[in-house]
Amino acid sequence: MGLFGGEFLVSKMNFFERQVVKKVDGIIADQSKLDHVSIKEFASKLNNIKSLV
Repeated sequence: MGLFGGEFLVSKMNFFERQVVKKVDGIIADQSKLDHVSIKEFASKLNNIKSLV
């Protein structure tokens, strides 16, 4: 299990999705808060497990 952050790609959302995101989080532009370090560490752990099997 891992936590990797997330992103809102408002530019790829339809009208309804944009309105919901704006109301809930106040986001009106694309935002990315991906944790690239955590993603790489997780992938490395999976590769290590795979090589043991």
